[in-house]
Amino acid sequence: MDFHQFIDYSNNKMALRTYTKDQEKVSIFKYDTNELIRLTIPSNPIVSGLSTSCSISPLSSSFMAQILGEVDINNKTHVAKPLAGFRLDESKAIKYLGLKRHPDGAVCKVWEGCVYNPIGYSTYKITWWFTDSQSWYSAMGYRDVPVTMVVAGSTMDRQTQMMTNFDHRYNYADFRPYLSRGAINSFQIPEGVFCQNEVNTMPLPTMPKYFSIKSEKLDGVRDYVSNIKEYYDSGLGLTKLEYMEKMNSQYGHNLLSIVHDFNTGVGYVMDKVHGNCSITTINKIGFDVKMVNFTNVRLKTPQEFLDLDHTYAYVGQRVDRGIPCDVWVTSRTDYPPPGGVYATTWEQYFTADVSEVVSDQIEFNVPVKLRISSVNPPILEIYNFYDFDERQSTFHNYDVSSCFPPSKKTDYVLVVSSSNKDLIFTNLVIFKRLVVISVTAYAYVSPIRVTNVGVDFNSTGLLVTFTLLDKAGITGDVAHPVSEPDLDGAMAHLNSSIDTGDFNILLNDPGFGDDGFKSLYVRSYSYFHSRSLPPLTQGKRKKRQTSEDHITRVNVYDGTKGFQTGTVVGLAIGTLLGGFLIGFVIVFLILHFKRGRGPSGATSFDNPLKEDN
Repeated sequence: MDFHQFIDYSNNKMALRTYTKDQEKVSIFKYDTNELIRLTIPSNPIVSGLSTSCSISPLSSSFMAQILGEVDINNKTHVAKPLAGFRLDESKAIKYLGLKRHPDGAVCKVWEGCVYNPIGYSTYKITWWFTDSQSWYSAMGYRDVPVTMVVAGSTMDRQTQMMTNFDHRYNYADFRPYLSRGAINSFQIPEGVFCQNEVNTMPLPTMPKYFSIKSEKLDGVRDYVSNIKEYYDSGLGLTKLEYMEKMNSQYGHNLLSIVHDFNTGVGYVMDKVHGNCSITTINKIGFDVKMVNFTNVRLKTPQEFLDLDHTYAYVGQRVDRGIPCDVWVTSRTDYPPPGGVYATTWEQYFTADVSEVVSDQIEFNVPVKLRISSVNPPILEIYNFYDFDERQSTFHNYDVSSCFPPSKKTDYVLVVSSSNKDLIFTNLVIFKRLVVISVTAYAYVSPIRVTNVGVDFNSTGLLVTFTLLDKAGITGDVAHPVSEPDLDGAMAHLNSSIDTGDFNILLNDPGFGDDGFKSLYVRSYSYFHSRSLPPLTQGKRKKRQTSEDHITRVNVYDGTKGFQTGTVVGLAIGTLLGGFLIGFVIVFLILHFKRGRGPSGATSFDNPLKEDN
């Protein structure tokens, strides 16, 4: 029998690999977790149709571990050092026999000893043969390496309880006093294999609330490659998928951009080549969807979005694309969607070195690869991840304006003070998010309906431009879709708030005073719509509240019952940037809960042309 033994004393592990014609058997001894993992790996699984089998048992009950050698350190079982495994113990009666010629012809140093092992009441004589460094070196160039060990004696048979004689010869080759990369891999469960009930020794990384990521998908069974770009923002309730479908698709084979708005339960499928757009409910087996019941869906959490919400076991480190990676593995029976019958193995690769997110002051591991595999039926899908970006997304990432004709959209231009333009252009992404959150709060719309946000300035002031879209016109499939006004209603709400001087955009900077907030009020504004806007209201314009009105309770629009009363409970810019659902409340809290008011009303004017300063 041919077997390879690997010992990692520092990490308290040992591995034993034996080979036959049709299969390889691997035993992994994990002393720290008291696990003995046994693997049977077929030599040609594609031809045989067999998959690797795995079983786990307590290491403390393993007779093999005791035979190969283990020691007690601080009342804990530990793998033995290599020489201890050879039973070379100076405290035992060991006799040096001098130089002798090995049966293979080489001159060797020879020792002999008598050993009693209480396991099986075994008594045996051991003869050790080592290289003679004065005569020759091993092929690896090391001195004093083992050549042969002969063990002869008697032991009690565990089944018959009778003493039996034995005479075993162990010939050693390729002895190395270190572990190469390939040898280190011997302590790991092979790729594509899941072992039930393996102890997890490291938790999975935690994903941020918003990110974008690119992936290269390799389908090893159907032999095709595709590229995917994904955007995720749990605060905004928005996701986007960009890809080119090479297999059968009802939307064709051009580059598609699919945006899902989980505030309303509506999906937008856009053909980036022809400009076509389909507005539909969100696909119930989509990449970002979690079923609530038979009819309703919700947005996946960040962990669910990257399929990290299952019970994974850490299997160690592997190198992929030259990157040292921590690897976790699990088994699932719900793939491919909507649900499979056979088990598939999922392996998640993350960078072993953490990256720091400066804005959030947290550290996390970056996803590198997802591998999904099964032998029967054959499945092999590999997602190679790259360009992982944890920064807050900008709203143009979710632009769906191409899904609406000109009659279903209105372009706005707002003029505000340019005194803070340096701060604004330093944090332009955040400012644009604040613009959208303000507009959504005052117009009572989902953030996806406020698009094409632009910022510029001229002698008139700071120019804020955006497009307000109509609602989708269909009922979404989330459990509680936001009830929104149509375009005319949204414009009426927005224009009224600007006319009365209520509408303002929030800035945040520690230099602004105690609360760190400052409001930008609209000096003048203009909008372009392909058809005239109906009268806003009948009667007189509502009288503005004075600066002495200190608001401690606010009105929150729920889209169906008019206004309900809420209470001011706290302010936080991180919460403000959290998203649309909070935006309804927070913008009213912060924008209205400030002493001092803007101008009594903004004047409408024609769109200004940019002037060079």
